[in-house]
Parts: sequence; structure tokens; C-alpha cells
Amino acid sequence: MCVAPRVSTLLTMGRWWQGHAYAWGLGYPNITATCPGYAANINNIPLNPCEPFTFDVLKGVIGEMAGIFPDSFFHVGGDEVVYGCWGEDTSIQQCMKDKGFASYNDLMQYFVSNNDGIVNSNHKTVIHWNDVFDEGITVPKGTVYQVRVAYGYEPSSGELTGC
Repeated sequence: MCVAPRVSTLLTMGRWWQGHAYAWGLGYPNITATCPGYAANINNIPLNPCEPFTFDVLKGVIGEMAGIFPDSFFHVGGDEVVYGCWGEDTSIQQCMKDKGFASYNDLMQYFVSNNDGIVNSNHKTVIHWNDVFDEGITVPKGTVYQVRVAYGYEPSSGELTGC
């Protein structure tokens, strides 16, 4: 039997299932996005990929969990991001401008690339929800996707490349 940890690291894509990143902000308020228009539903609050401390926290948590779970896989989620929340956060908007990101998918790519790097540096194989694939995010070779097929899910028309 294999036991792989699942640490929800971004979260909330605005579909019927909702995210968990708000809880990270209870301990570290500066690592979640600030979006008053979405505050009524805590499930819509994603991490702030433009805050460098976000990745410091992720390095600590992922590093600790990687040491506890000997299996080679590590599930980081990557689903359920409410891009509109990022759109309300002025620091994220400025960061996107400074980095030349034209879309929220560019920002998602930035987050996933950094987060996957943390997981890989701990000698683990990344598992993502299918949303990462569906959004066209590029991931390292060998990444595993967990695909949900319930509730009428239809995969994107994209092809798996680089896996």
C-alpha cells in the first residue's frame, strides 16, 4: 500500500467543489489573496503566488510532509482557483504587470512551476488534479494527474505532452 500526502496548495476554481487555501491564511494572513468581493465565501480565497513568503511556507510544509511520508508521490492539488479573486487583489495585479503576465493562466503557470519545483526538490513525484492539465499549464515530465470523472466532467481537448 502506498500513502501519498495531499496538501492543497492553491485552490478554488469556482466550480461545484470548493477550495481550502483560506485555512493557510489563518496562520499566515499575508499568503492569501485579498479580495473583498469574494470574502463572503471563504472557499473562494486562493493563495497569493506573488507573495514570496507563500513559497517559504510551502517549502516548510512540503519539506516536513515529504520527510514523514516515504512514498515517492506528493499530491499538491492545483484545482479550484477563483481567478476573479486574484483580479481584485491590487498587489497581485501589480505583480502580474511587473512580471509581464498577460493572463491568470500565466500566474497559475508561475505558481505551479514554483510549487512543483519545491516538491521535486524533495525527491517526490508531483500529482495534480486534472484542472492543471485542463487549464493548459505546463508541468515537469513524469507529473501524474488525478482525473475526476464524476458530475459530467469532460476533459479538455488538449493532448498530454511532456509527460
